Amino acid sequence: MARKTKQDWYDIAYQGLIESGVEAISAEKLATKLGVSRGSFYHHFGSRRGFHEALLENWLQINTLRIHEFKSKSTMEKLKGLNDLAWGLPHKIEVAIRAWALYDDFAKEYQIKTDQIRLAYLTDLFKQKFSQTKATKAAEILLYSFIGMQNRQPMPSEKEFQQFQRLINDILEEVLTS
Repeated sequence: MARKTKQDWYDIAYQGLIESGVEAISAEKLATKLGVSRGSFYHHFGSRRGFHEALLENWLQINTLRIHEFKSKSTMEKLKGLNDLAWGLPHKIEVAIRAWALYDDFAKEYQIKTDQIRLAYLTDLFKQKFSQTKATKAAEILLYSFIGMQNRQPMPSEKEFQQFQRLINDILEEVLTS
């Protein structure tokens, strides 16, 4: 039996969230899928709550905090970096975590924190052309349009995501460089 890393646990948990929701990420269910004992789960995370916190922190780190990599870049480089990050997100995981956050206050805290970080980044981009108030509203429109696209049912095809991405990118480029 090969030793499992924390990332192995996260990956199988994300898949479980997508397929079945938070009920799928119990120590027993995850350990069974990984072919290890539940003791391995507790060795890595200490408790179910510890696992949830580590999983949500991993998601925040990978899918949001990477925007800080672009902080010292030009406006267009920031836009490209954000564009690549946002459209490269595992959209089904984003949807699954938002669904989890509807029923779990701890997950909701992470969802709110994530949205606040994303909004702050977008607002900073838009402040180059707009007042603080307009920049904030423009950031909200962009983020919530993106979230709406991710949550649309049926889930958009790859082609539809690409069309939406190009349209948003064209709008942002026009607004931020005019």
